Amino acid sequence: MRVGFAKTDITVFDPGMTMLGWAQIDNRATGVHTPLSARAVAIETDDARLIMVVAELCFISGALRQAVLQNLPDLQDHQLMISATHTHSGPSGYS
Repeated sequence: MRVGFAKTDITVFDPGMTMLGWAQIDNRATGVHTPLSARAVAIETDDARLIMVVAELCFISGALRQAVLQNLPDLQDHQLMISATHTHSGPSGYS
């Protein structure tokens, strides 16, 4: 069995951007307090492979999942699990 782990920064910030889930449009971000990250674990045996990713985002869109699969052509659909922590502290409309 082979196992690998990774963590990467996925923070996006533009001054004045709105945060996801804030009800008031005039609530604007002035900086980054805590960076956002994505963590992954990959597990492979002689007959199986699974990659699990958890991203500090509010949701994972179908387009994001398809983009990941297109960039990993050796990976089949059932071998990838991507989930979100459902944070509202990320940028609005970012996945």
